[in-house]
This record gives sequence, C-alpha cells and structure tokens, in this order.
Amino acid sequence: MATQGEDTPGLYKGCSELRATQTGQVFWEPGRERILDGDCVRTFIDRGTRIEVERFFGGRIPGLDTLILSGCTSLWPGFGERLRTTLGTIANWVDFGSDANQLKQAVVLGVIEREFRWRHIGIETPQTIGDFGVRYEPRAGDWKFAPYARSGERKSFDLQNAGEVQIGLRTNNGFHLCYSLLPDLYYAEDTKLTIQLDYDETGYLEAEVTNSDGNSTRINQLTNIPTLAYERRPWPLGTARLHEMTPEELMGDEGETA
Repeated sequence: MATQGEDTPGLYKGCSELRATQTGQVFWEPGRERILDGDCVRTFIDRGTRIEVERFFGGRIPGLDTLILSGCTSLWPGFGERLRTTLGTIANWVDFGSDANQLKQAVVLGVIEREFRWRHIGIETPQTIGDFGVRYEPRAGDWKFAPYARSGERKSFDLQNAGEVQIGLRTNNGFHLCYSLLPDLYYAEDTKLTIQLDYDETGYLEAEVTNSDGNSTRINQLTNIPTLAYERRPWPLGTARLHEMTPEELMGDEGETA
C-alpha cells in the first residue's frame, strides 16, 4: 500500500472500505456483510454444515432425535439454519446461544461422558498440584524459591537483602501467592528467620515465622488457597486422567451406533 506519512489519508480519501491514518497506516475494512457473503465464508459454512456432515454419515443421514450445537463456529450467522436444512427435523435441538462457557464445556463434557460409557476411565480425587514453599530475595531483586518437601518442615533464611517474603504454591502456571510478609517486622538482633509450613493436599496452608530470639508468629488467615478452588485449579490438573490412546482410537466408533 502506498503511504506518504501524514499525507497518507489524502491518498485514500473517498476510497470505499479503506481507512488511512496520519501515522502512515492503511486499513481495509470490508464490513460484516461482505465478509459473510464472501466466497470463502460461504464455502466454509457449506462444508461445515453439509459436506462434512454427509461424509460423517456415509452419505445417508439417519433420523436424529437430539442434536447439541456447541463450539464457537456455531455462532456464525446462518450456521444453525444451514445445519437444520441438512439434517431435517430434529425433536430436541439444544443450542446454547451466545453462552461462551457452555459452548466450550459441552464439547469437553461430551468427551468425558463418552469415555465413561465406553472406555471405563477412572477419576482420581482432586488434590493440590505444585510445591509449597517460600519465595525470597537472597540478593535484592534476585528472587529464589525454597520448596518444602513435607508438611511441618522448617527452613532458616538470612534475609538481609529481602524486602519481602512470599509464601505460597509453585505450579506450572507460576507462583500462587498466599501470604506476604515484611521480614524486618519479625527480626531480632539479626536478619535470620526460620519459617515452618504446615499444609495438606486440599490446599490448606499455615506458616509459622520464628526469629533468632525464639519469638514465633503464626500466619493462618487463609483456611485454603483461593486460587485453587476446584473450578480454577492450575493446569495440569493431575486428577482426571483418561487412558492413553491415539486420536483415531478416541474418535473411533467401534461397536457404537450413531
């Protein structure tokens, strides 16, 4: 696209569907109708609502009593109508509309239900995934993490350069902060502190901070880790595990009816 700095808007003045800025950028804004009526989108919708459906059923579409429409693609204007034309009358047409969560969850729940019915999977009890520990600065700006291998363990730290000490859970998604303390509020005559962590697999966590004079402070404002509520656990869960199988095995229809 031709540009001339601040004069760029003048080059495209009056040009339909083109917008230029004084910073030399040119944008094509074709509009909703042009996109939806374009050959690419029309072909895509036809393939998704007719060609692939007919191929899936081997050319003969059976009478269906229930259809669950899910996935963000189903939100394309006209998608549902074209699918109805292909499939004919269906007594139970389940459409989640614009509810994004239900649109996505329906696919996952469907796979899990399928696995339960035909693959006999097992679901383990949910548990906390990660390492409880202390995050601190042995040198200013240089953060370190000290994991605690078991509940009730005690570790000593020289926190001379630490402006803050963080206590929490290290996961694949990073560090989840539970407690934050200013170490200089706990010091005795030196900058050494001993920290004990008590926790369990459900997310319960308490800490005990002891200075060199033997004075201890118990930190237990939380009864569990808020970021580890069941519906918001950090990935991977490590709880619901499907048996290992190839994509072909997972999507196959051996012994099943449509």
